[in-house]
Amino acid sequence: MSSNNPSVFTYPIILLVFLLVLIMIGALLRYCTVAPSNQIDTFTTAQQDAINIELGLDKATLENYPKLIYSQAKLHKGTGNSTTSCCSICLADYKDTDVL
Repeated sequence: MSSNNPSVFTYPIILLVFLLVLIMIGALLRYCTVAPSNQIDTFTTAQQDAINIELGLDKATLENYPKLIYSQAKLHKGTGNSTTSCCSICLADYKDTDVL
């Protein structure tokens, strides 16, 4: 084979181009995944300034609801008002001294 044959240089050139493309892809991926330091500072500052929101009912609202002892609620069962004995949970699990 002579040195003027283009096929002799084809494989090293293809290998070199392939390695350069891999290096460029690796550098691009690293650049895209590493956050700059100023973005990290902004994120932690945003977390510190976050507003805390309590879920559920506050104590004042809960205190305003009427409270009955279960034994008293059972007595109102026969008054014709079916809502006192109707509940979405099983009332058989309550003791007579439990507060509803």
